[in-house]
Amino acid sequence: TGPRVADAAVAEFPLSPFIVDAGGVGSSVYDHLVEVIRADASAVQFGAAPPEPVLGEPWSENMRTAMYVRASMLVRFGLVDVAEDPLLLEELLAHELLSKQRTVEVDGRKERVEAVLLIAKDKVKERIGRSPDRADAFVPAAGSPVQVDHEHRLVAHQKRRHDFLIAERAR
Repeated sequence: TGPRVADAAVAEFPLSPFIVDAGGVGSSVYDHLVEVIRADASAVQFGAAPPEPVLGEPWSENMRTAMYVRASMLVRFGLVDVAEDPLLLEELLAHELLSKQRTVEVDGRKERVEAVLLIAKDKVKERIGRSPDRADAFVPAAGSPVQVDHEHRLVAHQKRRHDFLIAERAR
């Protein structure tokens, strides 16, 4: 199914870069995009170690949590809009953060800090009766920085997947 999904994505959005959840079944989608189609794609592993938080963010227990926290902050600050999609909103709101403790290295020494962890994906599935696929697609896309290239098109700085490509060449 990976090649079929990759082919369909490129057919629908031929100029878009893609971010693919490369864990589990997503790995064949990513492999096909990069190795066969040679599409502009990057992989994310939701279970990977989280990055250090930016100012105002809590420490996260894993990449999935860090991406949801970052997307939430960007929405809260008005930097990213959430589509008026009731299914997406239901999925995003079904998530919950749990308080945790995490050991991190600060200035060369280990330190215990407050951290957060999203409830398990299976718990979200129980709450809404389906997988939160729309939320899992929105979150990595929302958190990827964007820059304007010399042709005045929005392009992904970190090869982020866009559902849109705005061209201003029509002038």
